[in-house]
Amino acid sequence: SDVCSSDLAVFLKLDITKAESKLGWQPVWELSHTLEKIIDWHRAWLDKEDIQAICLAEIEEYTRDMNK
Repeated sequence: SDVCSSDLAVFLKLDITKAESKLGWQPVWELSHTLEKIIDWHRAWLDKEDIQAICLAEIEEYTRDMNK
C-alpha cells in the first residue's frame, strides 16, 4: 500500500523545528515533491542518463521556486 508523505515523515521522524527556529529556514518544496525528485534522480542514474544535466536542471528549478 502507498504511504502518504505525512505518514512517511512520522516514520522517519522528520522534524525541521531546529532549522526553522535557529536558522529561520523554511522548505522550498513539499516532502512529496522532494521524494519524487529523489526517485526520478535514482531512476535516471540507473538508466545511465546525463546526471550532471539532471542535477543542474534540478538546481535551476529549486532556485526558481525558492525565489517565488
